[in-house]
Amino acid sequence: MEARRSKFHISGHTEDLVTVYLPKEKILFASDSIYPTKTMPVLFMGDTDDWIRSLRELLNLDIKVLLPGHGLIPENPRDEIKRHIEKLTYVKNGVIETLKSERSMIFSQIEKNVDFLKGRDLLAVVRALVKRGIVEADSEDVENAGLKLRE
Repeated sequence: MEARRSKFHISGHTEDLVTVYLPKEKILFASDSIYPTKTMPVLFMGDTDDWIRSLRELLNLDIKVLLPGHGLIPENPRDEIKRHIEKLTYVKNGVIETLKSERSMIFSQIEKNVDFLKGRDLLAVVRALVKRGIVEADSEDVENAGLKLRE
């Protein structure tokens, strides 16, 4: 018997999004994992690596219609998912490159040097890099900590 729907948890701008896929209709209710009208994804409390991994899983689905939590319905769901993966990768790599330029920085210095993301969205990227051990913080208060790339 063919499944009528698949419901699964994915990461996006938060860690607890629910996405529903209707395989027969090839419709994906993407919740806040996709923002077609934004030039940059809204990270808020998300983790870039988890979000990228989740989006790559969505590429395995046969999607004809992608219904985002916000914004317009994209004409090409696969292209929109790939665009999000590219933007998230760009954001993560941009923060890493910024940290390579100095021995140690505090968050406000990173924010001054990064022109593509600010505030809580940038902080979410930095926190995820600390969580993954890519960036070292000299205190648990990442926003005020000395930050540097792990050697």
